[in-house]
This record gives sequence, structure tokens and C-alpha cells, in this order.
Amino acid sequence: MLDYNIFYRYPMPRTWHLPLSIVSLFIFILCLSCSRQSSRALTVAERKQADSMLQQCADTVALRKAIAQFRKEENIVGEGMAYGELGVMLREDCRFMDAIDAHRRGLDLAEQAADTLGMVQHLNNIGTNFRRMGILDEAANYHYRALTCQRAHSDTSFTARKNRVVSLNGIGNVQLTLGNMEAADSAFRAALRGEHELGSALGQAINYANLGAIFEDRKMIDSARVYYKMSLEYNREAGSILGISLCHTHFGRLFENEQQWEKALDEYQQAATLMAPGKGGSDEWHWLESGIALGRVYIKTGNLSAARSYIDKALEVAHKINSLEHLSQAYHLRYLFHEKQGDSRRALADYLESRRFSDSLEIEKNANHIQNVRVRYERESRQKEIELLQSNYESARRMHIFTLIAVSIIVALLLGFIVALWQRNRARASADFMKKQLEATKAENALSQSDKDFLRKVEEFAQKSLSQNKGIDLAECAAHTCLSPRQFSRKLTTLTGSNPTTYINRIKISRAKLLLDTRPELSIAEISMKSGYDDNSYFARIFKQIEGITPTQYKNRVK
Repeated sequence: MLDYNIFYRYPMPRTWHLPLSIVSLFIFILCLSCSRQSSRALTVAERKQADSMLQQCADTVALRKAIAQFRKEENIVGEGMAYGELGVMLREDCRFMDAIDAHRRGLDLAEQAADTLGMVQHLNNIGTNFRRMGILDEAANYHYRALTCQRAHSDTSFTARKNRVVSLNGIGNVQLTLGNMEAADSAFRAALRGEHELGSALGQAINYANLGAIFEDRKMIDSARVYYKMSLEYNREAGSILGISLCHTHFGRLFENEQQWEKALDEYQQAATLMAPGKGGSDEWHWLESGIALGRVYIKTGNLSAARSYIDKALEVAHKINSLEHLSQAYHLRYLFHEKQGDSRRALADYLESRRFSDSLEIEKNANHIQNVRVRYERESRQKEIELLQSNYESARRMHIFTLIAVSIIVALLLGFIVALWQRNRARASADFMKKQLEATKAENALSQSDKDFLRKVEEFAQKSLSQNKGIDLAECAAHTCLSPRQFSRKLTTLTGSNPTTYINRIKISRAKLLLDTRPELSIAEISMKSGYDDNSYFARIFKQIEGITPTQYKNRVK
């Protein structure tokens, strides 16, 4: 692949309740301060002048010169916009900590200029940087702050609405990574509606792909393929080479899971070609996913010479951009390669390298990043408080100063207490998370190919029946899978955890949601019929049981 943080994933210890309530109130007050600043509507001329200058900057050197020029002219708006572009360029070069520094400087300048649009953009960019680093709690925090700051203002301009959907998309991606599928689905659908209203083909492509990832996670392969195809169409309309490449990667993954090796290789090859160095859409980070996938499939199909070339290239690129996750995957592939060749010594060495990157270095680096970012954030916050006290010292009364000092001490003690609790519980939460992920992976791998074929046949039969405006007959569905109704019911319940009626209803309601999203001209009665329900009231009742709202409410929300 809304908010919206890691506490949805783990139960919150009781000792956290009071401290987190106080900190939440403190953050809320900080966000409200955005709306209390004396705002000045930035002129169109200011933004156009800055945009014109920044469009001529092809690299970080040119951007730093632009920053120096804006600073010399005391153009705070232009300097903040330049820092934003610099941060994006650094992120694309995988220099995430430098990107965070640039966007934070831009955020400070936007606050000085009372530029709400700029503040929201920088907050979203910082969240995206943390998300790329895998530090999801910080990513969710910044995307949520961006959303809160946006809501505190009544700006309904195109840029403001675009900022909102960017926040929703970022939050949805965090939830998707954490496995909170319902929250992710809600966020992506809200973002999709926003992009549709804005007429953004690229934005719609991104969110259709994200929704496809959710269906893929739920093993609803046909539905996932439908959403990925819609994403591909919008990416082509937007002319996004990266988006088209990612769609081919998605299709390749679906074919690989179905063991359709030739089709998987064809899709992965198209994705890798689009992202290859020297091409128009060159992107080493995204090339790695398709490049590693090609190596993996070639190993599975026994073409070791082809696999070796992609493994070597993946290791070279991963070392170049210092991507720990991809290094771990590439070394694991080389371990499998040497194991296939019967070279136990090299296989063991590569296996140890894979574990070293995935366990030791990745965990240590992420922990250090989190701690460094928090310490820096607290230090900057305290420095701002000290500067504020100094600027008001001569005019403030002695008692007022003593009060501020007392409050600062209490806040510092409270933050120290929270950090101590956080450090103690994070290790436990991380261990639980890794255990659950391992269990989930084992459960997924436990499915035999026959089980996967069975679920695919069930969904194909259901989708075919719905496309022909026929009801889904469970007896016919059982016959389609060559099982008796009783055997069919028992097997479907065992594999999905749902009885056949509930599972089929989920497929029908998913189709209804797709129609509500993409066919606003259809009435509820027509959607009910196309989703396999003859009784509108029964359709509405089942829809509300699954989605929490009625079809009419969902349709009005889409409008």
C-alpha cells in the first residue's frame, strides 16, 4: 500500500492514561496556537515568484543558493518553500534525517509567516520522511498534527483541500503498515473522495492502489486486481511512470502468489524496466522491490543464472542507498541461491548477513533515530520557551516568571516520566508485535496451494454471478469447488473464520461500495440488484452491519 497511531495496535497500559491525557492536551493547545497567530493572507504574486525561482533549481546546490538569496531578501515565504523542496529532494536521495531537518526549518519559517498552508505541507512531509524510515509512531503524529492544523482554519482553497487528502493518505499508509485494515480502509476512501473532488488523476491512482492492497491482504484477489487496474488507468492518465511501475509490481505479486510464474516475471520485468537507472522514471528505491522480486521468482523457477544477476544488482543498489530492509531481503535471496547450488558455507554466511541487517542493525538504527529525534524535539521546544521568557522578562512580573519556571519544571519532569514509561513499554510492545507478525506469517504460509485455489474459485464464482445480476447460490458455489454443501461450509469456515453466508455478504458489500464510489448515477435499488440483493431493506441492513452506516448515508458521504 486513517489516524491514528500505534496505540490502536497495542493495549495502552493504565499507567499511561494520565500522562498521555496531559500531553494530548498540551499538543492540542499547540495546534490551536496555529489559528491564534496573526494570519496574513499570502499574495499570489509572492508564491508565483518563489515557485518560478524554485522550478529552475535542478539539484540541492541550486536550492541552497536559492535559500541564501531568499534569506538575503528577507523573504520568509520563499525561504520556507525552498526548504520544503530541498527536503523532498533529500528524501528522494534517501537522506531522511537531512530531509527532516530541512522540513523542520521550513516549518519554523511558515509559523513565523503565519502561513497555514506551508505549515501543513511541512508537517505532512516530515510524517512522510518518518514513514519511509519505518518510524510509524512519529509519522502518525506529524500527519495527525497536519490534519488538526488544517481543520483549525476555514481555508477551502485547492491547496488546502489537497493538503487534507495528503494527510489522510499518510495516516492510511501508517495504519496499513501496522495492519489496522479497517482504519486504513476508512482513511483511503476519504482520501479517494477528496482526490475525486479535486479532479486529481494521480491522487485517485494512489488511493485505488492502496485500497487494492487492503483487498490483497484480505485474500480477495479478484477485488484487489480490479482496484489495481483502476489505479493503472489513472496513472496512465496522469502520466506517472512511477505509478505505472508500482501497478506492474502489484500485478506481479498477485500472479506470483497464484504461481503463474511467466505472468509474474513479465509484470515484474515491466516494473523494473520503468525504474531502471538512466530511464525517465529512474528510482533506485522503487526499483529494488521489482528487482528483488525478479530474483525471488527466478530462484523459485530454477533459473539461477538470471536470479544471480538481479541479486547482485539489488545488493549493489541497496548498499548504495543504505536500505537495511532491502539489504536483508537481498542477502536472504543470495542465501537461497547458494542453498540451491549446494554451497552450504556461502549460504550460511549470507543467512547470517540477512539476519544481521534485519535484526540487529535495523532495530538499533530505528531506536537511535527515535531517541535522537525526541531529544532534539524536546531541546528545541525548551529553547523556544527560554527565548520567549527572555523577550518578555523586563515587562513580566516576578510572580509570573516564577509561575512559568514552575510550569517548565513540571513539564520537563512529566516528559521525563513519559519517556521512561515509553522506553519500558516499547520493548514489550515491539516483542508482541514481532510475535504476532511471525504468527500471522506462519498462518498465511500454512495455506496449501489447494486452499488458495479453493478461495480463488469461491470468489471467481461470486464475482461472475454478480456480474450476471444473479444471486450467489451456495449449493452451486459448493458444486463449483467440487465439494458437497456440508464439506464446502466446513472448509470455508475453517479457512476464513466466517460462515459461508457472512463471507459471501462481505464480497457483495465490497462490490456495492465499489459501485457507490464509482457509479454515483445508480440508485440504491439498482446497486442492491447489482450486488445480488433482491430486497432493498435486507441489503441496507447487511450493509449497515458490515460498514456501520446505511447505503444512503455512504452515498451521501461520497457526494
